Amino acid sequence: MKWRFTADEFIYVAREFGADRYPAPLRLLSSTRYQSEWEALEASFRSRIPVRGDADLVPVLQTIFEPETKVEVIGLRRTPVRAFGAIVSDIGVAVVQHPGASDDRGGDVSVRVGSVDVVARMVASVAGSSVAGTAGRLVESLVRLQGRDPNDSWTSGGSRESIRMRELLAAPRTSSGHVQISHGCQTSRPSPPRFVSWFDVRDDGRYLYSRRGDDLYIDPCGDQQFLDGLRHLVGLNPRA
Repeated sequence: MKWRFTADEFIYVAREFGADRYPAPLRLLSSTRYQSEWEALEASFRSRIPVRGDADLVPVLQTIFEPETKVEVIGLRRTPVRAFGAIVSDIGVAVVQHPGASDDRGGDVSVRVGSVDVVARMVASVAGSSVAGTAGRLVESLVRLQGRDPNDSWTSGGSRESIRMRELLAAPRTSSGHVQISHGCQTSRPSPPRFVSWFDVRDDGRYLYSRRGDDLYIDPCGDQQFLDGLRHLVGLNPRA
């Protein structure tokens, strides 16, 4: 089941549900400038969007605004990527904001409900399809990568690994983004968030990068590996 709301409609729905904030990283700005304009819009919404009276919509909104697990996605392809996933038990809700009139203004909001897998698939979809990059795994200490290792000479530019990583990180990109997955959101002690960051290099492919201790890891990653990793992070068996 799915819905598509304008930014104004989603603002209205959130307020009617009693939410005190919108899901990050959605960018929701009303098209109205004055209170009287909003009140006129609100009256029209009330007659055709019975938020509390929609038996299908209410549990979806409850999942969005009171998730056990939440997934926040920001990135950039041709336009900004803004998406949010919410999970309660075995129910997943994917929320994607379409591009707006400008990069700093989000557009319509699409909402889809299904199994938990709908959230993992949503993230993979908004990131876009890509083959794995060709560089292979690269690992280097952040000290060396940032040129702060006193053992490196002034002229060497660092280790071969450092040079390769800097070149890859500086290469032209067609897509990049970050995913934050948070579990136990409704508990007094939520789990530390986990992260996935990606970038797609033009005429090459996709890489994931992560900091582990004092080192930076860069790994090539194709579509299926990306989806399997997301499934694992949201709590699904990668082969589910």
